[in-house]
Amino acid sequence: VRADLPCFGSEMSLPDAVEFRLCTEARAAAHPCRWVGAVSEPIAVCFAPPRQSPRVRRVLSDDHWCLSLTFELFKLAPAPSPQKLLASSLLDGDDSDEDEDHDRELADLRRMQTLPLPPEESWATEADLGRIPVGYGHRMVSAVQFRYSLQSGLTAALQMQLEEKSLSRRWQVAPPLPISSTSISGAYCIADIDSGIGLLDDGIYMFQVRVGDGSRWSAWSHTSNAYAYRVPPPMLPTIASIGKQQAVMVEPVSSTVARVRWCDFRPAPGLTLLEYEVRATPLHSQDGAVVATQFEHRHRGGFIEREVTNLVPLTTYVFSVQARY
Repeated sequence: VRADLPCFGSEMSLPDAVEFRLCTEARAAAHPCRWVGAVSEPIAVCFAPPRQSPRVRRVLSDDHWCLSLTFELFKLAPAPSPQKLLASSLLDGDDSDEDEDHDRELADLRRMQTLPLPPEESWATEADLGRIPVGYGHRMVSAVQFRYSLQSGLTAALQMQLEEKSLSRRWQVAPPLPISSTSISGAYCIADIDSGIGLLDDGIYMFQVRVGDGSRWSAWSHTSNAYAYRVPPPMLPTIASIGKQQAVMVEPVSSTVARVRWCDFRPAPGLTLLEYEVRATPLHSQDGAVVATQFEHRHRGGFIEREVTNLVPLTTYVFSVQARY
């Protein structure tokens, strides 16, 4: 069964969904109305790709963490009116670059030229896609699929593996994800990336998305900005937070006990639970072993005190504090 529809860009109005119903050639051999059976479920004519590249965000909590992709989807919200074509549509209010510029981590990576730039892309160069209206078929979308490409790494080992081609920069396609009403906010949809798909820690990735109904799909979106797949380490106290005090202060309690005081490290947004290690290292190795103590602490700011026991009397120690999640 085939439905012949006018081309995109023609003067005729074009529906974004069609329904089918069968009829007989010989009227005398069928029901008087000639129709056989019921009307089919609506089928989307095609799906327009999201007109913007997906925006990558990191979602952190003390229980788990993941990346999320935010992309434009006119499933519950109406498509732009008057109608805009992909080739001539300019996206208003896209502040993803501004948001990322406020992220110190990404700014530092750009400064070190670790983050590659996405390719220059335009729907105007795609004649067939450029004539599709923005949001066309989106009300029929029920699934999203993304793919990812490893572009670089934050470690020398990852970069070497990419140079030696033991790791590939080819696009890897993830399984489709169903779209629910809870994942949609206005004209945007949010899809979480499961950490079990094989993303490498400290890898720098680019992403693309496409939308469809699980069997037919739109073209792939434009490529996202590069994003580092890692949890940012706890931040050291700033000069403003400690003032003129030393970062780590130590005072003796007894001949074998010292009290260590330092300013609380700042975790990444969304995280509160830190694990601290306070270490006392003898200045001279022959003076004894390293003494260390670990404990968990929920971030609340201000200063923290911890006593280190089992020190050797009359021994000079160097004290250090480390934090991790």
